[in-house]
Amino acid sequence: MVSDEDAKRIEHELNIALGNQNKELRDRVKNLEDIEDMHRKLNSELRKEVYELKLKAAKADEYKITIDQMKSIISDLTRDNNRMRNNEKNTTEILQEFRNKGDV
Repeated sequence: MVSDEDAKRIEHELNIALGNQNKELRDRVKNLEDIEDMHRKLNSELRKEVYELKLKAAKADEYKITIDQMKSIISDLTRDNNRMRNNEKNTTEILQEFRNKGDV
């Protein structure tokens, strides 16, 4: 059987042990809360970075479309230029022919 004095001593030791355990648990909770806060900040930064990258990707798509449109315009202008150059050669040849004949 346990005497009153022993019971008080055991109870006191238990309180000290529980107090230490509670402090350790509070410290661990504080540490986990700090980690959670750090993760939230990091997550926020990553979300901003992803958003900015999506904007840049959209802008790059716009540039690609613009480049494709410009390539098409250049192709059309090149074709028109070649056609006009050929017409100019034909016109020049016709004028030279007339000059040689004396019609002009």
